[in-house]
Amino acid sequence: MTMLIRLAIRNLFRRRWRTALTVGGIAVSTALVIWLLSLLLGIYSEMARGTTSVELGQVQIHSAEFVERQSIHHHFPVTPEFTEALAAVEGVEAVAPRIIVSGLVGHEEQSRISRIKGVDPEREAQVTILEEALVSGRWLTSEEPQELGPRQVVLGSVMARSLDLAVDDELVVLVQAADGALGNELLQVQGIVETGHLMIDRQTAFMHIEDLRFITALEGEAHEIALTSALDAAPQVATGVRALLIELGDTQELVVRPWQEIATQVYLMVELAQQVSWWLLFIIFAIAAMGIFNTLRMSTIERRAEFGVMMGIGLSRSRLFLMIVIEGVVLGAVGAVIGGLVGGVSAYLTGTMGLNLEFFTDAESLTLMGVAFAERIFYEVPPQSVVVPVIGVVVVTTLCALWPAVVAIGQEPRDGIAGR
Repeated sequence: MTMLIRLAIRNLFRRRWRTALTVGGIAVSTALVIWLLSLLLGIYSEMARGTTSVELGQVQIHSAEFVERQSIHHHFPVTPEFTEALAAVEGVEAVAPRIIVSGLVGHEEQSRISRIKGVDPEREAQVTILEEALVSGRWLTSEEPQELGPRQVVLGSVMARSLDLAVDDELVVLVQAADGALGNELLQVQGIVETGHLMIDRQTAFMHIEDLRFITALEGEAHEIALTSALDAAPQVATGVRALLIELGDTQELVVRPWQEIATQVYLMVELAQQVSWWLLFIIFAIAAMGIFNTLRMSTIERRAEFGVMMGIGLSRSRLFLMIVIEGVVLGAVGAVIGGLVGGVSAYLTGTMGLNLEFFTDAESLTLMGVAFAERIFYEVPPQSVVVPVIGVVVVTTLCALWPAVVAIGQEPRDGIAGR
């Protein structure tokens, strides 16, 4: 075996240009696969991040009635003890209770129907990126709301423009309270957010949760609790929260759902895109395989006389077959390792610096199905995105070497020596 390996390597070095071009082609194919796979993984993560980090969180808790129909009356009690118990569930990173109502916001000249969310400023900043999305002004303060004077509100950017409002301007909110009364209050614009999320930017206003509880007569209640966790761990976290609710003797029939169940369309699109990406990678492998196969086939045809002489002086057909396969394996292994290094390093560097999407579009923001993408896509380079392509290329190259090896050992030594 050692002699065959040495002989195979010597044969490859005898045709340096052909060997170099073949190795280069394999390396480029491998690097391209790794780079593309890392890009796709980064895009999938960005889509999931854009779906969850702006508003949803990774897990949400609602009353069963609120899931069926969002109404101010479908609420449940939230105590500090309950919030702390949720935060202690394995995998939970942050917890944020919310009040969600519809109402009319505006001033004496114009108004519009809006979705008004009451949030805990500190907790909400741990669950979503709303505070980071501020384009002017400041986020809601964590101080206890004052009974007198205008209450704080943060508006979506499109809503602020449509109402011709800026930071420190005043407006009025009108909502139906849970007790049937009409709640109204004077508000002052604290800040303006631009998230790229259509629902938020166009029709959402954020208030301190205690302010909105006061206006809607929902003291100590919430319509929703959002929890953050690792994206992939959301289903397991939801299971842990359900177990906690059973332990606490939940009589509200609260519904716990991971983001995969809430944003079903986005999740299914990500799953479909992942399946498509594997087919895309298969096509790239197939194209590379055709080039490798043609190179090994032409090499075998040109070396017929050489193979005839080798069999004529006593080299068995099985050892000749093995030698040609070893040549293919060596070509594939060297090219795959070089491509793995180049592709892995380039994907890692791009993942560190990010791929600037401004090079591909003039749009101020890039959104897909209401999901906002960041200006840069950061590649993800898990070990399998490098190891799988490298192993795959070696396997493909080995398979491509089998047929030329079969053809080589199928000829008679005298025909090979005679060039027939």
